[in-house]
Amino acid sequence: MQILIRPYSGRSSTEYKNQSDKEMPIYPGFHPYFRTAQKNIANETDAKTYLDYNDMKVKLVSQGLDLTDKKESLVLLDARNKEISFELPEIKKKIHMTYGEEFKYVYLWTEKDQEFICVEPWMAMTNELIRKKELVFVKPNETLKTELTISAE
Repeated sequence: MQILIRPYSGRSSTEYKNQSDKEMPIYPGFHPYFRTAQKNIANETDAKTYLDYNDMKVKLVSQGLDLTDKKESLVLLDARNKEISFELPEIKKKIHMTYGEEFKYVYLWTEKDQEFICVEPWMAMTNELIRKKELVFVKPNETLKTELTISAE
């Protein structure tokens, strides 16, 4: 990802407009990828717990967030501050992400033998359109606006 070679700051904003006369359910998330071979990257977050989708157990963030050999995601469950930071060792850059209040979770995942990690703010948990416990609804003729900011230092 070329933008991470030098100091960078970028913002992505999205707008969800309901032009109907009924509430509109949405289930969005941002999906940024970061190039790195390192899968055990220290994260700075105020989250205390995460769900490991590999064994479906809730674990302590203080014990680490190692994606090495993980097939499924890890999801931060209880972050109050809408931000996360981490270092990319190959380029010696610290990545800082902030995201809108609507995003309740941050998913962390990768693919084995691929040189990337994903750090993804989501508004609800996996399969929310089926679970229907946390769906966000946009009222008729209203708009929900949110954003993600990524900076590299």
